[in-house]
Amino acid sequence: MDATVQYDVCIVGAGLVGSAAARWLSNYPGIKVCLVGPLEPTKEEMNDKSRTIFGSHYDEARIVSEVCSWRRDTTWPVVTRRSIDRFRDLERESGINFYHEVGCVFKAPKEVVTKVFKSLPPGTPATSYRPKGIQNVLPYLKSDDFHSLHESAKGGYMNPRNYILANKTIAQRNGCDIVNEVVCDVDERRQPGADAYVLLTIKRSRAVITARKVLLCTGGFINFERLLPKPALEIDIDPLTEMAVLIELSREDAERMSKMPSILVFIPGAKDPRNSYILPPVKYPDGKYYLKVGHDYDLNRPMRSKEEVASWYRAKGQNRLEDFKSIYLRIYQSVTGFHPKSLKTITCITTETPTGQYYCDLITPTIGVAAGGNGGGAMVADEIGRTAAKMILKGAWDSDLPQDEFRVRWRTREGVTKSQL
Repeated sequence: MDATVQYDVCIVGAGLVGSAAARWLSNYPGIKVCLVGPLEPTKEEMNDKSRTIFGSHYDEARIVSEVCSWRRDTTWPVVTRRSIDRFRDLERESGINFYHEVGCVFKAPKEVVTKVFKSLPPGTPATSYRPKGIQNVLPYLKSDDFHSLHESAKGGYMNPRNYILANKTIAQRNGCDIVNEVVCDVDERRQPGADAYVLLTIKRSRAVITARKVLLCTGGFINFERLLPKPALEIDIDPLTEMAVLIELSREDAERMSKMPSILVFIPGAKDPRNSYILPPVKYPDGKYYLKVGHDYDLNRPMRSKEEVASWYRAKGQNRLEDFKSIYLRIYQSVTGFHPKSLKTITCITTETPTGQYYCDLITPTIGVAAGGNGGGAMVADEIGRTAAKMILKGAWDSDLPQDEFRVRWRTREGVTKSQL
């Protein structure tokens, strides 16, 4: 790429939100857009210790459900619905399938199911059932004392890899340049009487990209490179360890259970009783079929450096299956009619903000941020990407959503003294 090319907007981070923002920006006529971010590492690259930047989308299945947003504020369900409602159009436009609308079942004590049912947005296709009642509709489920909420439409799962590919396909078709590299430095330049601009340095080649504006969509890695304009401060966001268990099924079991919905299970008594889940049989790149089981928020821990995150990815959750046993058993007791062939763990990260909300904000007139999925980034990525694209292009908030809920919060970097602030 010619390093002298001037872009109107450069997006750093080619994951769920970054790729969505690139697609939305590429639809604006006359706007020159660049998307920068590394590809998913090969097996050899995963073991290369020089690789320190990873994505949270290296998977074949993520849950999709409006019920998932019940513990959130009033904005999160709106953002979730808007994103899900565009999935089919995105598939048609890109020619890439990623959305599997198999439904979703939420299992919890009666009082929790009642509360969730009442909190759902009008028009949500959901039906509540007493214990054993759900078995008449879905024979995959075992009988227990939990009540159930069946989200018959909209819910299911999505393939995050294919979702990103769909976004990139459309963006590139519309003229967006895609650079499969890591940005290590963002330098905002201002001159009296002239427009501000930003220099972005590519880590490996030290090449420089120039853009009028930059949108940072780097998730939990946002504090790990020189991307922010305030050296003494960092964004108040934590990358957390995240792990799931893959339960291998025979082809026969997978075919027989192919209509199984996604399942959410409320965990009473846990320190953090948020939903754990089991996803239907999905064929993974190794050619095998797996049920995916996750997660245990009580086991998540923050990571403070990109090296620590990289080590977590490479470990693949080894020696952690015992930690995951309580969640695995709860989910296993919820489903019937399958015979596990093997178990293995997979790892990624989730990002957490103190507000529980996605950050989508301008931190300078030329630099914007969209980061912080809080465990639900895949479902809301499209609307967050759209909102961030409009914001960075206009240079101001341009959404019917309440701006204050999306503002970035800052904290002092470790080791910084008061005199450096």
